[in-house]
Amino acid sequence: ILRRYWWLGCIDGDGCFYIGKKGQEISIASSYEQDWSYFEQLANRLGIDFHITKRITKKGKSSVIRIIKKESCAKFIHYLYPNGYEFGLKRKYHKAIQMLERCENTHVICPHCKGDVYIHKN
Repeated sequence: ILRRYWWLGCIDGDGCFYIGKKGQEISIASSYEQDWSYFEQLANRLGIDFHITKRITKKGKSSVIRIIKKESCAKFIHYLYPNGYEFGLKRKYHKAIQMLERCENTHVICPHCKGDVYIHKN
């Protein structure tokens, strides 16, 4: 459970849930030298498809994990929020829920958030 909380903090600090007209993406940004092996282990265990991009620009160096496939986005969101909102940035949770609704074509009312949507595990 502590690792899941670590990932929630990572998403709150350096992560992004992006929903666009043509798709969705979960990304986590870090330094160019970042060792992503811990994420690779989690992704393999959960069956998440992802890719890592490393960039060098005039402004600096960076690396980014990207999860794009709907099924993989849904798996990661279910991993992060198995009990709905627990703590952290609510705006990130709400964006994750919007993404999950899009990925799974679902809508469930959350008893804890007074009408906000809640992740429902089947």
